[in-house]
Amino acid sequence: MDGNNKEINLNRNYSENIVYDNYFMEVKTLQGEVIASGPIISQKSKIMQLRENLGCWVSVENKFFFNIGSSNLQIYIDKNTIPYQQVREDLLKGLNVQDWMNYQRVNFENLTREIYQKVDVFRDKDLSEADIEIREFLYWLNTIPGIRTTGSCSGHNTGGMYISFKVDFGNGLKDSIATLQRFTGIISKLNLDEIFYIQTDPSHIIWDDWKLDQLNFQFRSRGIGNERVWRALDEFKIAYEDLF
Repeated sequence: MDGNNKEINLNRNYSENIVYDNYFMEVKTLQGEVIASGPIISQKSKIMQLRENLGCWVSVENKFFFNIGSSNLQIYIDKNTIPYQQVREDLLKGLNVQDWMNYQRVNFENLTREIYQKVDVFRDKDLSEADIEIREFLYWLNTIPGIRTTGSCSGHNTGGMYISFKVDFGNGLKDSIATLQRFTGIISKLNLDEIFYIQTDPSHIIWDDWKLDQLNFQFRSRGIGNERVWRALDEFKIAYEDLF
């Protein structure tokens, strides 16, 4: 940490049900080298149909997600500000780093806590690797102040399209509601309701009390993600730019 050896709260019993918005973290190797640090901007908590939470991975840049329960990492999480440091990929050598999408393609019946907990770091796609059909829309969405995308899939003409995004203006629910009103107003005005809609991001459900995080949402297609859905996103983009 800093020259004064500032104490950062270390709690190995982090709740897997916490949504880590407004937290900061520092990730170190067991030898004490800082791998990454800064505000937590995204997390992955894979919750199965039987409500078995298989762990939680957190990220400062939405590409490398660190397992908060890993015995091969030192992870400090705190409400106090920790300066941002880009992930040092050279320090990931020797850790169990897996591609996130590879794990999502595995039959859910074969996914156990033991399998997941062996993964120290999940690597996800960044914007430059996003599906080409919606990549331009994602770049644009991230230019809106206070909006940050956290995941996506175009649907590939075989499945549903989704775009996960976080609303973060610093004023919490007030700005979140205002943004959703703008978005849903445009969807309704353009009669796009039957093509896609906005919902709370289901990955942020907290099972203990069914509380929904109020800052994380998704655009979702009502059917297969195809050319019509992708054109509708372009229509939404043009209408938003004309209005705001």
